[in-house]
Amino acid sequence: MKSLKLLIVDDDDSQIQLLQDQIKEKNKDLQKDHIEIVTEVCKNKDDAILKVSNQNYNAAVIDLKLSSDKTKTDGNDVIKEIRNKMRFPIIVLSNFPQNLDQELSMETDVFKIKERTSTKSSDIIDEIVEFYYSGIDELFGKDGKLLEQINSSLHELFWERIANNWEYLVQKITDPMIRLKVIEKQLIIILKEKMEIGDLGFDKSEPFEMYIIPPIRKHYYTGDIILKDDTHFIILSPACDMEIRKGDKPEIENVVIGKLSQIKDHSYTKSCWKDGSFQDSKEGLVENLIRSKKGDYHLLPPFRDKMGFILDFSNVSSVPYNNLVNYKRIATVTEPYLKNIISRFSNYFNRLGQPDFDNVKLMQEIKAL
Repeated sequence: MKSLKLLIVDDDDSQIQLLQDQIKEKNKDLQKDHIEIVTEVCKNKDDAILKVSNQNYNAAVIDLKLSSDKTKTDGNDVIKEIRNKMRFPIIVLSNFPQNLDQELSMETDVFKIKERTSTKSSDIIDEIVEFYYSGIDELFGKDGKLLEQINSSLHELFWERIANNWEYLVQKITDPMIRLKVIEKQLIIILKEKMEIGDLGFDKSEPFEMYIIPPIRKHYYTGDIILKDDTHFIILSPACDMEIRKGDKPEIENVVIGKLSQIKDHSYTKSCWKDGSFQDSKEGLVENLIRSKKGDYHLLPPFRDKMGFILDFSNVSSVPYNNLVNYKRIATVTEPYLKNIISRFSNYFNRLGQPDFDNVKLMQEIKAL
């Protein structure tokens, strides 16, 4: 029997009992899949933080007020402890969701915020079971596949590369922080090699792989998708020009940005939709974009409701670097997709056109050869 371990953090016995009653009923349905929900209950912040530090859970249901003191919202501290150290879904179930700390107020796919009086306990348990069936713990849990892959790569890095070169690294790279960065790059290389070996025969990409949302870098950089006045752009200046130098800014004064048009709004694809429906007869236009057959356009594929653009290489402009503060950073395009964009952009502007000839006269001369 597999255990779905659920942490309940609440000081209200009646509310705890409601959840446990629903769990008892749900466990009857889960028997067919040999799964059982097992609960751990903590009624105060300190016990909850101790449990989180020493136990592995598949999900947590957390109330914000864990004492009779109306001014305290200790549940915030428990949530922060989990989000700083662990990786499993959290459902905040409280009569006072407005008391979430500002940094925790954004709901996500795995961080749900529920108002207790308008939420059924059965719905909470169903949602937790859905998380379990989705396989999120198999990837991100303490014994998940991702951590297993990282640990395996760390082991290889240490015994096969660092072990034979540690004295050299210490002597040649005396700054510990620079040494750390060099070793981190080696770890990334190993992970990438393992990924490519494991992907033999699987060469299809998902739009999810193309974007980092939100951007990780502190400063504006090549491949950043930026927004101003409801219009999106992408930074096309070479990465070497965007590197931060003295004064916490790059040496370049101006940055090249390309306008991004929503796929349904661009002149090239606008005719593909009629009365809100896609016209199958227009598939060829989109196929040309997907296969990069339109030399002056580049497709940035849809991803949820945030992405999905056409970059027109002829619609670029230059803006002062200092003015980028007026643009909101939305996402960053990842490698190797960014290299492909920059390469196509460079080819577009470096192309050499054939001079015009008098075709009739030229044909006569060729025939006379």
